[in-house]
Amino acid sequence: MLFDGKPLKGQLVYVSYAGKESASDASLPESSQYTLKTDENGRAVFEITQKDKWYIQLIHMKKIVDEDADYESNWSTINFEIK
Repeated sequence: MLFDGKPLKGQLVYVSYAGKESASDASLPESSQYTLKTDENGRAVFEITQKDKWYIQLIHMKKIVDEDADYESNWSTINFEIK
């Protein structure tokens, strides 16, 4: 994962698939198959365990100086399917 062209070290990454069962009120970490952190190169590794629609999601919060906000929130999701 890159942000402003630089690796995002220590970024939380959530990975899961469409058929994974979870409670309707589960939070993102609870509903994910994997909760990972990126390494110093902005990389995280996971195993695809079955054919399904998968997603990789992250939310990067960056402290900012602004009278109307304290943080900038950058969201990213990648979806793909294994047939």
